[in-house]
Amino acid sequence: SLLTRFAWYARRRSRFSSLYCSNRRATGSNLTALDETGLTQETLFTFTTDHGAAFSRAKVTLYDPGLKIPFLARWPGVISPHSQIDALLSNVDFTPTILDLVGTSPPQAETAFHGQSFAALLRHKPHHQHRAIYAEHTYGVTRASNSTR
Repeated sequence: SLLTRFAWYARRRSRFSSLYCSNRRATGSNLTALDETGLTQETLFTFTTDHGAAFSRAKVTLYDPGLKIPFLARWPGVISPHSQIDALLSNVDFTPTILDLVGTSPPQAETAFHGQSFAALLRHKPHHQHRAIYAEHTYGVTRASNSTR
């Protein structure tokens, strides 16, 4: 019935809200610890997830809400506070980015990483962006191409 579906949705939303608040507190605690230990200026702090929100047509789907994830970063002196980057990124881009930021070259094999560094974006410099992001369900045969550019 409609009432049963609404109750289920309300419970899911409540759990999501609780998780959001918990993550917000934990992120704040981590940032405070960096401030208190004097490590803020030399630390790139990032927060992300591995999939979309746990709502219908979102988590574990190939619809846009199931593919979009949050990415927050704080890097004093490099990333301007409250700045936003409008770019198509994927979690496979994180390893090449971190290697680039610490000045280490990725392994020479061309197939070592599927992603590309977005370190230039963090530094507000020009960056060659993805034209599309590809996703699939690894437990089924569903495949999709998600392109927002």
